[in-house]
Amino acid sequence: MEATTQMDEFVSDLMKKVKDEVSAAYYYGKHPNRSESVLYEIEKELSSQLAMQYLNGWRDGRHELLDELKKKVVGGHK
Repeated sequence: MEATTQMDEFVSDLMKKVKDEVSAAYYYGKHPNRSESVLYEIEKELSSQLAMQYLNGWRDGRHELLDELKKKVVGGHK
């Protein structure tokens, strides 16, 4: 649950940046290229964080599976 909460907080923070950027672009007439570059940076950051979170979950799942298999193999022959 802790990882989910951390990811939710991270995504929430990034979405706040996205909303602020879109609002500023709309209300203050920011140049579209500037907004696009900021949004692109945020998208890259989110993508890398989600990929890292996926890999961490995948590794944890593999460790759990390995532990379970060890228990079955070692424990099953007694």
